[in-house]
Amino acid sequence: MLPIIFLIIISVFVYRTARDNGYNAVLWTVATAVGFFVVQLAVGLGIGIFLGLGITLWGWSPTIIADYQLIVGFIALVPAFILVWLIWRHVNVIRDDGVTPEPPPPPPVFDSESRD
Repeated sequence: MLPIIFLIIISVFVYRTARDNGYNAVLWTVATAVGFFVVQLAVGLGIGIFLGLGITLWGWSPTIIADYQLIVGFIALVPAFILVWLIWRHVNVIRDDGVTPEPPPPPPVFDSESRD
């Protein structure tokens, strides 16, 4: 439940930061939310495949996946948090489009001798 609450809060922060700094806020918010779940799924799947190979090839206990599912869940959260942090760090930089503003006009010059 805490990772979902974290994801909701960080999505709001990413949206506001991206909008304020000139990025596509909806795109970066969706990338944050989807990336959070995809990274967890990929890491969990990779560890599950490794454990399945261990059961098949090396005769590990068939209950090893159920025994370590909480640890695998926590391990999968770490890269997901890192991804979200990297996205937030990226949108936190003010965007520079390379457009330089026009310089202000020069200040007026008053001729002190022409005063009456």
